[in-house]
Amino acid sequence: MRTKLELSTVLAASLIMVSWPAPGHAAQPSCNVWQVAKVEREEGKRWTASVCAKSKGRDAFLEIVCYGDKWNIRYQPVLPDSHNPGDGMSDFVFKTSAGARRVALGFEGLDGAFATDFDRRHPLFEMMMRGDRLSIRDTTAKVAMQSYTLSGSRKALSKLMRNCR
Repeated sequence: MRTKLELSTVLAASLIMVSWPAPGHAAQPSCNVWQVAKVEREEGKRWTASVCAKSKGRDAFLEIVCYGDKWNIRYQPVLPDSHNPGDGMSDFVFKTSAGARRVALGFEGLDGAFATDFDRRHPLFEMMMRGDRLSIRDTTAKVAMQSYTLSGSRKALSKLMRNCR
């Protein structure tokens, strides 16, 4: 039989694990707020701008990770458990009130993210600093469209640009 102290320790550890952010994601105080932080990655700590949105009761993430002059954009939508688009590239349309860009993203099965690298001066990032909302749509409609706030994106992406070396 476990003592009260042992049960308290198990309960505390369980609560910590439940509240811990997903691997590679910065802790989000609010899902609809852009954040900028150094986040631990496989390659070490990297400056990351991120935002999330609720979808089907779960969080869908959008991250921009600094690798010097290259920025990695990671789109992690909520996917059905059986969804596996394979290792190829998929076309997505990123749309704001400032315009739209078609972007080819590769699926990374380990974490279910679609990702690619861009030069930090790519027009997509300037477009993401404008407008109120960003919608991301899969051109094949296999992945549900996701929408993110752009409120605070200008400040977050500007900070990423200043700190990214």
